[in-house]
Amino acid sequence: MRLLCSYLQLQLPRVAFLISQANSKGTNTPIETFAERLAMEVDDFISSAREKLELQHISFIAFSIGGCVLSAALNLPHMRKYLPFLHTLCAISCPLLGLLVPSDSYMVASGLWFMANVAGDVTLKEISMVDGQASGNHALLRLNAKGRFPRFKHVLLIGSTQDLFVPLYSSHMQPPGHLPESDPRRQAIARMAENALSSLSGASLRRIAVTFHQQTGVDAIGRAVHVMFLENVPFLRLLSLRYAHFFQADEEEVSVNL
Repeated sequence: MRLLCSYLQLQLPRVAFLISQANSKGTNTPIETFAERLAMEVDDFISSAREKLELQHISFIAFSIGGCVLSAALNLPHMRKYLPFLHTLCAISCPLLGLLVPSDSYMVASGLWFMANVAGDVTLKEISMVDGQASGNHALLRLNAKGRFPRFKHVLLIGSTQDLFVPLYSSHMQPPGHLPESDPRRQAIARMAENALSSLSGASLRRIAVTFHQQTGVDAIGRAVHVMFLENVPFLRLLSLRYAHFFQADEEEVSVNL
């Protein structure tokens, strides 16, 4: 994320950036706990910068599970004061609709199942919707309940069919077309997508599909392309050059990157 921020700072010299560190060391943690940490970090950063900056807009760049964490954070009571300032969301390969439909890669699907069901990774259990099975009280359903998705003015949803970790349907917030209408998974995903998109009815929404021509091969859990979103220099340069104007404001702006 630091590399992307460096490129954006060249395009947006008057924008203040925060690269979030609140959850850099925490793993195997519920999304809501991640969200609490992030909310405190953002609030502290903006409060401490009040003397130097006049807050006009707030934009977020989120990567991977950070998109789910961000959505949860912006629904916390002490973050609601910032909702009128929301400007742009750039969600890079974020499982916004979870991982209910597994990857086409058997290796990746098996690895995720093992981490969620055997190793007991709390975060993966939540985005795979294997938490709260007895009561049906899934964290992802709560996160995508009607009216919960933050109301940004501009939304960039970036994903790739080459990403074996986060399927394109989830990063683009579109129900997978290969599932029949009667499939309970499709119904759950469609309901979450409808709820989220209803909050963005007045926003400019762009879905961006990325193809990487120089692949490094598939690593042990199939996340090579997923990580390339943060490491591929041509992609990061193109993203910053082509879409920097979505973060532009008349006055100073705070951009938080997850």
